[in-house]
Amino acid sequence: MHLDSGSDSGTDSGSDSSSDSSTNFTADSSHDSSSDSDSDSQRPPPLSNTKIKSMLEIMVGVQPQVIIDIKELQSFVDRNYLIKINYSGMLESAFAADNTSADEESSTIVQDNASQRYVLKILNSSDSRNINTALARLHAMKYLYSLGIKCCNPMTLLDGELTLKLHLPVQEVDDADDRETTREYIAYLMNYVEGEILSKVEPNLDIFCKVGKYAAVLDGHLQSFSDDHLKNYHEVPNLRTAVIHNDLNDDNLLIKLNTHTNSYDIAGVIDFGDVDHTTLIFELAILIIHMMVTCNDNPIELAGHIISSYHSVLPLTKVEYNGLYMVALARLVQVIVLSEYEHKHSPDNDYVMYQYDAFWSLLSIIWDECARICYVNELQKSSFVEKLRCNLIIFQAPYILVFGDKLRD
Repeated sequence: MHLDSGSDSGTDSGSDSSSDSSTNFTADSSHDSSSDSDSDSQRPPPLSNTKIKSMLEIMVGVQPQVIIDIKELQSFVDRNYLIKINYSGMLESAFAADNTSADEESSTIVQDNASQRYVLKILNSSDSRNINTALARLHAMKYLYSLGIKCCNPMTLLDGELTLKLHLPVQEVDDADDRETTREYIAYLMNYVEGEILSKVEPNLDIFCKVGKYAAVLDGHLQSFSDDHLKNYHEVPNLRTAVIHNDLNDDNLLIKLNTHTNSYDIAGVIDFGDVDHTTLIFELAILIIHMMVTCNDNPIELAGHIISSYHSVLPLTKVEYNGLYMVALARLVQVIVLSEYEHKHSPDNDYVMYQYDAFWSLLSIIWDECARICYVNELQKSSFVEKLRCNLIIFQAPYILVFGDKLRD
């Protein structure tokens, strides 16, 4: 299936424009779309409403006139569009057909979600190179959804596939004749998961503890899921590996107010674009850093409570616990570098920098605490690595209060 239309110049839900250049949409997901010339990841170009409606008609048969609204959502390197559908005006489409399906696995309509809203996701050029990895991540989503986890459920398209392949123009093209003018991207459609994201509320000790437990429950479920296309890691001796979400943060966790306790519960999880089979403690290290940056009052102590809460559900080994500080610190530096890199390549995407200063501040807090503890322990003359290793005590105090020294071998 093909659709030829003009290139886009804006993302506003009410603006459409075209030119002589063409964009080709093809519903084909049967092969790896790697390209040697595509050495750098690029965010997909913005799409107009007209093109999005054309894509949806190809993907699930929904007709343009029943699409009420299209709104772009924030994203680090992909493009996410919130689509609102008017069911009362629908003709034949995959939405209507699958809504009455007895086969829940193939159903595109989530029975507990009557919001009429869906998310169209277009992966960045790097993640679009490997269709098998993209499909494995979609299967992980469907697996968790089948277990009752509140998350997106990828929809089966009209051709029986989960993804659509499309060619979009490169946003910046040099005058050189050998430069490509289009790149291949992968798109898929999911139900929209209702809920408020965690970043919208002020964090506290109760939320930090619930986040730790929720992450452990999620990882516990994912230990029963496997896909060979996700195994792109180098094993580290004595460290467990498993499929993990790999990007748990306050923008990817959903909360719901518990009227009985007047507190928030963790209600769901979104954004499975980084799911991978890798070292298990990476999950906890990533979570720790992204939760610490949200806290202005003693983030180091609260990180300890996240660890203890996670451990209460999915116990850590001594080796994992001892390596956690180094891994968390590495994640903190990584996210600072990635933010700068993505901002350089997508200067119009303010989302990549919205916590940038906070991450630098957190690095300063941890570094200062590191120096203080090194001084207390008379390690001023020790090597840099020895200083870092000794500072597991930064996370240790709250953990010891809850669990003592009881760690798995």
